[in-house]
Amino acid sequence: MPIDVEVVYIDGSTKNFNIPLQMMRGSKPTSATVLEDWPWVNPTYTFKTLKPIKSVEIDKSKLMADINDANNFFGKKKTLKFSFNSFIYYLKIGVKHVLNFSRYNYILFLVLLLFSFSFKDWRKICWLLISFVVSYFIALILSISFEIKTNVEIIKFLIPSILFVISILKIINLKSQVIKKDKVSFLGSILFGFFNGLGFSNDFKFKISSNENELLPILEALFGVSVAVLLMATILVIIFSLLHKIAKIKDRNLVLIFSGSTVILSLLIMFKQLIL
Repeated sequence: MPIDVEVVYIDGSTKNFNIPLQMMRGSKPTSATVLEDWPWVNPTYTFKTLKPIKSVEIDKSKLMADINDANNFFGKKKTLKFSFNSFIYYLKIGVKHVLNFSRYNYILFLVLLLFSFSFKDWRKICWLLISFVVSYFIALILSISFEIKTNVEIIKFLIPSILFVISILKIINLKSQVIKKDKVSFLGSILFGFFNGLGFSNDFKFKISSNENELLPILEALFGVSVAVLLMATILVIIFSLLHKIAKIKDRNLVLIFSGSTVILSLLIMFKQLIL
């Protein structure tokens, strides 16, 4: 009987084919590419593709009268299976991504986010970091699992732009109520997490094995990112708590020092992205 074939290429693209049976003298209406008829006297059928193949599956819609569909798939199916070695591998990728200080953006973000906090504000700090991680996760899922394409250069420009805007808003809101300041930090945390997640996904998706389900590697790398961010945040809160208690630097001065510095650095990074 006629066969529907789905071919997945190595580059991730998909192509559907239909193989008509010669004795039926025609083919069904279909959007798939119709191949040459299969003579019923031939036990095998071959055709060529234009690109290297990752997997092939016949009768994906399960419309054929087939008593054994276990042999309908050729290739490596994606598996959702935990492995300690892969966990460590993806964990390290996440940690190294954040602790790569040549990127500046994570350390600038955390400094900007946390300089006005001490350990007594641990609830607010937790909510800010949670919002960052959740938005980071959403970005990874959209980019890797749903294959939403993003422009890397635009992302690289938007990240320091977000830092720039947060810094300016913190300076403008010096005399505003605490609630308004918290909203700026919360919104900044969400946006920064989302766009950094998109930026990270551009390199990370090529490190996921082709026979792996994307969810576990995403969660494992996200755990690494979270651990690194939490470590940096803890160190920074200790430093800022000492500045508050020992040096007794006023919040207004801290805002001017750290927000002003971030404005300058983010402008330099933005300018660097424009000229490259």
